[in-house]
Amino acid sequence: MIPPFWIDMSKLFELYVYKKLREVFPGKGEVIHHRKSGRQEPDFLLRAEKDGHLYRFVIDTKYKPRYENGTVSIDDVRQVSGYARLEKVYDALGVTDRSRIPDCLIIYSHPDCDPEPDFTVDETREAPGKMRKEKPYVHFYQPGIRLPEREPRTPQS
Repeated sequence: MIPPFWIDMSKLFELYVYKKLREVFPGKGEVIHHRKSGRQEPDFLLRAEKDGHLYRFVIDTKYKPRYENGTVSIDDVRQVSGYARLEKVYDALGVTDRSRIPDCLIIYSHPDCDPEPDFTVDETREAPGKMRKEKPYVHFYQPGIRLPEREPRTPQS
């Protein structure tokens, strides 16, 4: 038995999201984990093309219960927005137009979402797991992801 306070759930959730992002975007260099820019370090940068769609995301993971209710923290918005304005982030994402704001994502855990990340924008903000556009912000979204569940034990014969 391991006491729960020994496990860094935020880090564990971040690594789980990393695995899922790599499954969705398996190409070399598409998912960049912890690209440093001075003392700032976003969880992920995503630079990929899939099904004719170009993805350029600055992503942070949040293991906070408040996100299940759709409530975004202004401090988290500021954090991710700050990452999205770093020159090294623009360079890593291949964004040459400095007036273009990269899309910002906060991926959170939610028990009603699919276990696979879904990058389809849900303008109604009603479907858990879809990328909810975070109003009143521009280019800011919150996709949810369900945590894995333990398989029920079967009695051994």
